[in-house]
Amino acid sequence: GFFHIPSNKKLTKGSNENRLAIIQVVEGSISLDNVIRELERLLPGLGPWNVDQITPKVFRTSFPAAAELQRMIEWGPVQAKSQKAILEFKASSSGGRVKATLTDVWIQFDGLPSALCTYPHIWGVGSTLGTTMEVDMEFFRKHGICRMMVGVIDPEAVPSAGEVEINRVIYEVHYWVEKHLVDGVPVPLAFDQDGEEGSRKDKDNLGDPKGKVDRNKNGTENSSEEKM
Repeated sequence: GFFHIPSNKKLTKGSNENRLAIIQVVEGSISLDNVIRELERLLPGLGPWNVDQITPKVFRTSFPAAAELQRMIEWGPVQAKSQKAILEFKASSSGGRVKATLTDVWIQFDGLPSALCTYPHIWGVGSTLGTTMEVDMEFFRKHGICRMMVGVIDPEAVPSAGEVEINRVIYEVHYWVEKHLVDGVPVPLAFDQDGEEGSRKDKDNLGDPKGKVDRNKNGTENSSEEKM
């Protein structure tokens, strides 16, 4: 995991003064040699390129001019030709040991009682997965499912479930990472076996603290601890 440290961007140097770049593989995979080939293809005549591979999906290099880096940043995601991958360029602070950069994804989850589905609590749940960027309260009011944008290292590594503690009670929450929008509009990803909108579990269990209530096959409630 990692710890988020807030940064005041107004106090940092402008991107036009920075030539150090992070190349993020946002989709697919690509080798170090092919990253260099892509730089030579996209920016002919500016080489030779010295590229460091930080992780399988993160590379670092220095541009000959800050203006060229800014142009690639404004260009947005680029489809590689040498290998099936999509690359995105970002400005990096000079120096430091860059391990990864974050990708923003929308994540839906359920498992909290409605009374706890507030902006601060949803924000806090997002912080257990990465860096929370935004909370969609309108989506919750419409569908009864929490939705948030979180910056994560690898969207594919977001767990399907987790445990969070609120007011000394532990809840089990289930996560769904949004892949696509329907006509540009987010739709609930949590459905029960009948295809109805709701939790993966029995809706009656939604918001039950973990370990507090078990249900047997006949639907009756039993305490998780045997009564004496």
